[in-house]
Parts: sequence; C-alpha cells; structure tokens
Amino acid sequence: MDADSIVGGPLPTQGKEALARLATQLRNSLKAWRPKPQLQRRRSRRYENVWLLCWLLKDLGWAMLCGFIAWPAALAAVVLQAQDVLAHWDSAPLAELAHSLATLGWMMGSSIWMTAQLLFEPEVHRSRTSPWYSGSIFAGSADHYRLGVHMMQAVDVLTLLGLATFYFFHISGRPFSSISSIFKWTSSDPTGDLIRQRRASLEGEKASSQELGESQGLVFGMLSPEIYAKVFIVPWILKDLFWCLRSFISAIVCIFLVTVMMADYLWLFKKWKNLALLLWTTGSAVWLSNDLIMHEQENWPMLVCLLSFAVAVCIMCGVIIARPTLDGEAGLKEERDTLL
Repeated sequence: MDADSIVGGPLPTQGKEALARLATQLRNSLKAWRPKPQLQRRRSRRYENVWLLCWLLKDLGWAMLCGFIAWPAALAAVVLQAQDVLAHWDSAPLAELAHSLATLGWMMGSSIWMTAQLLFEPEVHRSRTSPWYSGSIFAGSADHYRLGVHMMQAVDVLTLLGLATFYFFHISGRPFSSISSIFKWTSSDPTGDLIRQRRASLEGEKASSQELGESQGLVFGMLSPEIYAKVFIVPWILKDLFWCLRSFISAIVCIFLVTVMMADYLWLFKKWKNLALLLWTTGSAVWLSNDLIMHEQENWPMLVCLLSFAVAVCIMCGVIIARPTLDGEAGLKEERDTLL
C-alpha cells in the first residue's frame, strides 16, 4: 500500500473517530467533575447553618455590647455567606440567588451599624455596664455614629432597590434562569457555549420530567421552599431601617410579620433550625421594645433577649454537630429530625 492511499484513505475516518472519542471523554469528564446536585445542596445547607450560628453569636455579642464576640462572628458570617453565594453564582435559580445577595447586603449593613455603635456611640448604656463595656471604645462622637448609621441605611436601601428590580422583571414576565443570562450579551467561546447549552437542555429535560412533582411541593403554589425560606429578608431589612429611625410602630409591624413567617417555617419544615430562628426573631422583638419603648429602664427585657439568643445558639450548635458528614452516602442524608 503506497503513501497516497494511506493519506487519502482511512486517515480521515480514523481522525473523526478519534475526535468523537475525545468528545465523549470530555463529556464524561465534565459529568464526573461536576458535584452531585444532592451533595451540592447539602453543602450549601451546611454553610447556611454555620453562618446562622455565627450571626446568632454576633447578635448575642451586640446585645451584650461585647465586640470581642460580635466582630469575629459577624466577619465569619459575612465570609461564609459570600462564599456560598459565589459557589452558586451560575447554578442557583436567580430568585434564590437574588435573596441570598440581599441577605449578604443586610448582613454587611447590620455589621456597619454595630461597628459604629461599639466604636463611636455617644450614649452610655448604664444598664449594660460590664467588665468589657463602659462606653464606646473610642471617644463618643455623634457625627461618626451618624455616619455609620447613614452607611448602613445606604447599603440597606440599595439592597431593597436590587430586590425591587428583580421583582419588577419577574412580574413583568422577563425572568432569568441564572445570573449568567443577565450579563450574556456576546459570546467569545463557541465551544463552551455549546457545552453549556447541551448541559442546560439535559437539565431542562430532567426538570420537565419532575415538574408535576415539584409543583406539589411549592409553598402557596408559587414559591419553592428554598426561596420561601429567604423572603423574610425584605421585612427584616425594613425593620432595621425603621429601628435606626426610631419608628417603633413601623419596626414592630415588620418584626411581627417576620415572626409569623418564622413560625410558619417551623410549622411547615419542622426543623430545629427554624426553632432557633423563631427564638432569634422573638429576642429581637424584645430588644427592639426595650430600646424604643422602655428606654432600657428595666433589666429583665434584656435578660429575656440574651436568653433567647443563647438558647438559639445552643440549638444551632446541636444542629451542626448532629448533622452527618458530606463525604459519602451518609453525607447525602438530609436533616430530618423533626421537633415532634
């Protein structure tokens, strides 16, 4: 057989077969590299439980005016929430991602407010004097404190505007499947786009086959449990804004709405985490009333608030410790321990 027959004969066919095998191996590698959806969801819930614990510790430290507890816990909570958002940036539904970003914005705003109070608040809380607190850490400055409050308000208002924009596009019939669809104007990677389109079509077929079953699990027939568990962030941000404006009626209405939602979460999901969140909102309501109505003239409301936060912290510690690991089949088991 001469060289011309070799070049013009079987070589193109062999090249096509080699390319086909390479494409098959690439698809298999992509499937093997991607984490299992169940494992990814469990890992996300583990992050959520940890940052909830850190945030409860932050509020406990803030109520005690103890920066040594509040600041590290707030930093850990913000970092864990940011890491969770980045991990699901291109895979989570946009509705869930939007509320997660709103939660992150609220956490940053609340941390700014707490920092301004601990560092610069001119008022000294006599009822909460302790070995770690006898006034603001730096010299009390009303101007610096107001600056911190204004920064918190700006962050919260921007967060609410972002959520309002999302709601507007969603109600107007222009929803997006993921965050990447918002910024996808041009494409410079045709191969990557083809792979993503193929992956999206496969996921769409799987989702359509389960659509009826999923619709049975929607809350009010509209919201998935993951999204419904995050919508409390809107009245909670409003509560912080009204609180710093010293508007008790508006703030207590918002916190009452959140408390009702937390009780509903507890009734629907029956998980210990939801009980901890209900205690958290209840303690925050007592804290709010003690600050705006009673003006800290009595000690028992703050003790009730601290007790609620401390019990919630203990519950979250138990949830995290009792939760199975994520490395294997045992890790794929969800938290199913109910309260009853």
